[in-house]
Amino acid sequence: MNAGETLAAVAAVLVCFSALAQAESETCVVEHPRGEHGATLVAQMSVINDGEPCVMRMHFGGAPATSLTVRGRPASGTLSSTRSSVSYTPNPGFVGKDAFDVQWFGSGFGPNGASRNVRTKVDVTVREKSDESDTKGIEPTM
Repeated sequence: MNAGETLAAVAAVLVCFSALAQAESETCVVEHPRGEHGATLVAQMSVINDGEPCVMRMHFGGAPATSLTVRGRPASGTLSSTRSSVSYTPNPGFVGKDAFDVQWFGSGFGPNGASRNVRTKVDVTVREKSDESDTKGIEPTM
């Protein structure tokens, strides 16, 4: 294997991971840093408490996660999940800070179809719903 092939193989192994905010409404914003295999990342979620869930999906190099494990549940909300997404819904009337922890898994990436994983600690800011004008353009808390 020459130097160019070695660099291509290394680049294939270091697949970047990203979470996409795929909210059901305009009241949910998710900011998620990029990371590498085995990394622990901190994501920021900002949500208006209107009774609707805020959905986070993980993609590994463009392909959806194949499974996830909830490592820590929120104190003031509920989580539901599928193989490639997790939905956070704040408790009725709750406003303030919350958090949860998810480990995502994917497979079929890199030279030998190796599996990948990334752990995400999600810091949540829940805001009160006041009127429709306040639900547009919310910014995540950093």
